[in-house]
Amino acid sequence: MKSETISGRQAACLMALFIAGSAMITGNAAWVKQDSWMSLLLAGVLCLPFTLIYARISSLFPGIGFFDALADIFGRILGWIISFVMALYFFLIGVLAIRTFTEFTHIVTFRQTPQIFVGVCLAILCAYTVSKGLSIMGRSAAVLFIAVTIIFLFSTVMLIPGMDMDNLLPVAAQPYENIASGTAAWFAFPLAESVALLPILGGVKKKGGRHALYIAALCLSVALLLIALLRNLLVFGGDMVALMRFPSYISARIISVGGFVQRIEAFISAYMLICVFVRICVSLYGAGRGFAGLLRVADYRRLVFPVALLGAALAQLLFKDTAEMETWIRQSVWLLIPLQTALPVAIWLCAEVRVRRRSAARERTGLSGG
Repeated sequence: MKSETISGRQAACLMALFIAGSAMITGNAAWVKQDSWMSLLLAGVLCLPFTLIYARISSLFPGIGFFDALADIFGRILGWIISFVMALYFFLIGVLAIRTFTEFTHIVTFRQTPQIFVGVCLAILCAYTVSKGLSIMGRSAAVLFIAVTIIFLFSTVMLIPGMDMDNLLPVAAQPYENIASGTAAWFAFPLAESVALLPILGGVKKKGGRHALYIAALCLSVALLLIALLRNLLVFGGDMVALMRFPSYISARIISVGGFVQRIEAFISAYMLICVFVRICVSLYGAGRGFAGLLRVADYRRLVFPVALLGAALAQLLFKDTAEMETWIRQSVWLLIPLQTALPVAIWLCAEVRVRRRSAARERTGLSGG
């Protein structure tokens, strides 16, 4: 359908906002302190081959949805199981994004407003957008990416006078175990979460060049995350950043230029909303398509609103507070990495075998027919 196609530029904006997303506000691997930038770069390098695998999976079955391809590769039963696992993982990404935003609003803005109310409103907004089709998501992402970039660059430039290069010293002072655990954290949240973009790639108009699309989105996301991370470290130092829940928001609050430009944290709040909005829409799109295939629902849009509202409810029930959510995320890294690495590799290898067998069968049929 026409509403289920997007251009390569729109896909790149959607992918970059999804990957970088809320991590530009919340940060990650704070325990690595001033060496967290090293963990981020290492995670980006490690994630690169897996993004190529994601792109290859999508290019092997052009014109076929990701979950339809799983059924084609593995058969009905095993394909159903793998589809369920992947759809559940995409759903979990959305749940965590909703909880992150409700915690943000509860801490910095609407302290008296119940988090469930904010979560339900956000879920309905995202569900409505997804129900309008992938093309609306793509056009929205292209516009929102410009707004996010302007806010991000402006806040970074305004903070330059308060930066201190000594805050990055000493380099590599953290134990190697901390740097390794920080690398795993950046890898799992959010870089390798780009596996959730596989359902999106099926709607890209330009069927070729998906490898370049994935690489461009990853490099752009790592660059944005690195700039945001270095900005916060240079302003506050590693020890202070490790104590902050939303360092980018706090850094925006101290911006003041001659008493004229100040109190721009409202723009950072809008920036946070945009990033979380895109993450939820992408995860909801993937989860909706996955569950629709599992339940044999012809149109995934029929499941978008129920899945979104269920996610908003679970976002409040799974964790008591922010500390519990952060603890769970840190402990679940090694549980989620296999879903982001081992399972996609298995899907890729089986897909290659399947495609080559079909090509060989066609060649034999052609020769026999000739």
